[in-house]
Amino acid sequence: MGNKKPIKNNLKYYREKAGYTQAQVAAILSMVKNNDSHKLPNNLRYYREKQGLSLEEVANKIGVNSPKTIEKWENSQAMPKNTRHVFMMAMLYKTTMTNLYEKMHEANVRDIAKAKKALGLK
Repeated sequence: MGNKKPIKNNLKYYREKAGYTQAQVAAILSMVKNNDSHKLPNNLRYYREKQGLSLEEVANKIGVNSPKTIEKWENSQAMPKNTRHVFMMAMLYKTTMTNLYEKMHEANVRDIAKAKKALGLK
């Protein structure tokens, strides 16, 4: 154990460390949440098509009842509730889970930066 500091899993700690008030964080999250320009952007269709797979094939291989479910994920109308499905798609598509949802991460980073700028925060 020695002199290692315990890892903090506490939002208040990180908020205060960044120098934000609770109201500022709430305002940032509200602005990001209300931005519908990128519901759930993903690369699912790109990687599925790159492997030459149909919606039906993917649904059968990862254990999803309906190809319509895969289509909803690809069209950003829904998101897999089970991370096992994302993991299985990544393996099937020969890519990483991060690559499948890279656009979502980028969009969130952009929106948080915009919200902070609008609120005059760094």
